Amino acid sequence: MQEIDSISEFYDLWVMLARTRDALQCLRQTQLRQLGVSPEQLATLYAIISISQSEGRGASVAEISRLIFRQSHTVSEMIARLEKMELVKKEKISPTQNLVSITVTEKGHEVWLKAHDEKFTERVFSSLSKAKRERLYTYLEVISNAAREELGPNPNYMLRP
Repeated sequence: MQEIDSISEFYDLWVMLARTRDALQCLRQTQLRQLGVSPEQLATLYAIISISQSEGRGASVAEISRLIFRQSHTVSEMIARLEKMELVKKEKISPTQNLVSITVTEKGHEVWLKAHDEKFTERVFSSLSKAKRERLYTYLEVISNAAREELGPNPNYMLRP
């Protein structure tokens, strides 16, 4: 019976984490729907902006894929949709290779800024003191790092479609 209790403890933590993520995601989807973008599209914009800021250039599909844990073909489809929405632009890097550089347009930056001008995260997370938020961040970072270590250096098998 003790084995079941110990399994239950870890499973209960998993369920609580999943429920919390689902509730926060629901709030986020409601807000993003008003902006006309999905959480996945916003994650893609975030990846492009992050890569552009850190590397000083546009992002590649492979880089975005790694950052948001999605397969390259899924990212390519997402980029095509974002391009139709005029939130990103693609530029071919080499005429001989199938490489593109992806950057966020001014309209994409506006959507990005509006998406971060929300108050629900502040309201939800302010239910914890600053010290507790810092501890939560540290705990989540430890769990995230442990999961990534379990996955190994090339977690391609884990990438979602």
